[in-house]
Amino acid sequence: MPSAAWAQTSRTRAAPQKEAPPPPAPPPATAYEYTFVKREGPDEDLAELQRLGAEGWRVVSTVVVDGSTRRYVLMRDRRAEPTPRAP
Repeated sequence: MPSAAWAQTSRTRAAPQKEAPPPPAPPPATAYEYTFVKREGPDEDLAELQRLGAEGWRVVSTVVVDGSTRRYVLMRDRRAEPTPRAP
């Protein structure tokens, strides 16, 4: 009796199925930066908020600090850091 037996089949091996390509990676999450502006008065606030609005800032909240001081909380999309230039 042989010491090893090898199985033989008449079936041909099925070709392995190609794997589906992975789904595309989701876009990176948007980064935001925040700042705040202390409320001074209607005219001063309007001028400051218009200036900041031109820079891409938008008011997302107002908060009360220490019971009386109010501040505007602003946010904007984080801008890419400028790449340093070689001299």
